[in-house]
Amino acid sequence: MEIVMTNVAKLFINEKCCKTIQGGFTEWSQWSKCECNHVDGTGVQNRTRTCTNPRPSCFGKSCNGTMLENGNCNDKCCKTIHGGFTEWSQWSKCECNHANGTGVQNRTRTCTNPRPSCFGKSCNGTMLENGNCNDKCCKTIHGNFTEWSQW
Repeated sequence: MEIVMTNVAKLFINEKCCKTIQGGFTEWSQWSKCECNHVDGTGVQNRTRTCTNPRPSCFGKSCNGTMLENGNCNDKCCKTIHGGFTEWSQWSKCECNHANGTGVQNRTRTCTNPRPSCFGKSCNGTMLENGNCNDKCCKTIHGNFTEWSQW
């Protein structure tokens, strides 16, 4: 059986049919902002692409592959480190007040064991300690003559 198509029938068929277009991916988007976990110093970010270059149409296949890509950005993150005190230094030399026989000395420590970093808290406490060293000082006593003895 032979089918004869008129120009009207061909026009009708061409309007209903289309060229099959397979879907294609766009370029990847820029990486998202790095989301850091400061507890362990790691970070994650992602980027996306769509199946619109071109869009699939007229029975064309959609893109095959992932539309979301995750990546790490650990180099942009840091681990939170809270500060810790060093040991106390040696006591300073005793500074004596000979007018009253008292003395004071001090010692220091720093918040560098470790240094706070990446949103870490600084040390809480004193970095200078004062103490007395009265046992190392003496009161200046000027000598006086005694009364004359009997001849």
